[in-house]
Amino acid sequence: MIEATKLIVRSFKKNIVGPLDFTFQNKTIILGSNGSGKTSIVKAICGLYPYAGSLKVNGHEVSNIRASGLVAANLPEIYTIAARVKDVAEIFSEIGGLDLAAFMDFLDDMNLKNIAEKPFGSLSTGEMKIAMAAISFSRKPSVLIMDEPFENLDGRRRAIMIDRMLDYEGDVVIVTHEIEVLKHFGGYSVHFLMDGMMQGPVESSALSRSKIVRGEASGSIATLIMGGERYSIVEGGEPGEGILSAGTVDRIYGA
Repeated sequence: MIEATKLIVRSFKKNIVGPLDFTFQNKTIILGSNGSGKTSIVKAICGLYPYAGSLKVNGHEVSNIRASGLVAANLPEIYTIAARVKDVAEIFSEIGGLDLAAFMDFLDDMNLKNIAEKPFGSLSTGEMKIAMAAISFSRKPSVLIMDEPFENLDGRRRAIMIDRMLDYEGDVVIVTHEIEVLKHFGGYSVHFLMDGMMQGPVESSALSRSKIVRGEASGSIATLIMGGERYSIVEGGEPGEGILSAGTVDRIYGA
């Protein structure tokens, strides 16, 4: 569980996002446009960015957590600590409980075992996504955070990534701007990071069946503030644009 109270994420003595209040428990999706502050929140949860307010993982204040297996995330700042991908995995096997067999199995599943011998800096964007995911999954944390995990992956590898996340037994937080993936993650709680606010949650299956309309609509399952205007999320046949057909969060601003 991740709990934030009056959270303000900072970098270089500037406030990036907040204040925010939210609780992520079990299976969660954070939807937000590029630049909305999603990754900054992930970095704060991982102890990479300072913050004000309270931010707890499984009841532990993040600022007081030292090395632990509570959280793993696919952030390059965490994993570029050695030259080769395999070297990074071996470091985390020593200090973070990473399962090397599970790590290699993940790469094999993606048909990318060869990247274990490559330097991180030589990887393509898609290869780096997979390498970071392989390390994150095989650390088997209580809370697994995946930041834009589908970017630059082909259809087969996207499907494998989705299956891996669906099979993961711990808490999962998926951070993305891709609305289309909602159809794969029934039962997840979806939070919207928009206009500097964490809005929601809405259950993912209901959201997948819904449309978004401008203004207040009777029978709506949620309302959102976007660009200073109020929008309603409505299940079924109300007029408006289907959520899934939008593709990305950026496009629903034009609803």
